[in-house]
Amino acid sequence: MKQRIIVAQLKELTPGKQNKLRELWKTDAFTNGFGDWYLKISPRFEDEEKIWLGGKKPDMEQEIPNKVDDLPLLSIGQCVELLNENHDYFYMCSDGEVHIGSLTSYYEDGPDYKGEELIDVLWEAVKPLL
Repeated sequence: MKQRIIVAQLKELTPGKQNKLRELWKTDAFTNGFGDWYLKISPRFEDEEKIWLGGKKPDMEQEIPNKVDDLPLLSIGQCVELLNENHDYFYMCSDGEVHIGSLTSYYEDGPDYKGEELIDVLWEAVKPLL
């Protein structure tokens, strides 16, 4: 099971939607991005992109996401949290249904299941919030 969105999905977003995603991305004072996977974009070299895991690396200071340039590779849990906080009508069923507004998607063997991963269904629902 795919756990996170991928870089190609982040690149679908316009610069304005990328900025909105950065605003909604939670890195609180306690965790400071620790444990978050994110796309690190070097402000000095536009073509230099790396995937990082936020946290302390041996013999280095803690790597903290730069919310001006970096973008989160959202997990299933982060997408659920964003939808729960920013959408009036969102719930998931144990039978594989996801209900978001008037949209019903299936990430498991439902009648309209098309082989989607849960994270991809959730990402499609998050994008209109951006």
